[in-house]
Amino acid sequence: MRASTIEEFEQIFWGDPAPDATYLVETCHRLRRKPLNTFNIEDYRILIGQGIALNLLIPSALEILKTNIAAEGDL
Repeated sequence: MRASTIEEFEQIFWGDPAPDATYLVETCHRLRRKPLNTFNIEDYRILIGQGIALNLLIPSALEILKTNIAAEGDL
């Protein structure tokens, strides 16, 4: 399960971001295509903060926090 991407799970494909997209929009598009088993804490922080794929990301984020309550992204 974790080797798949958010796009593969949701079967919703955003396509490429607009040429004038912000860094955050570009990052969210990229992360939706990144295999979940390669996510780092910052990847979770960005997508959860944007309310993207919460049903997929929250359980994994909680597992990370169970092992390291002080886990944090770049903020």
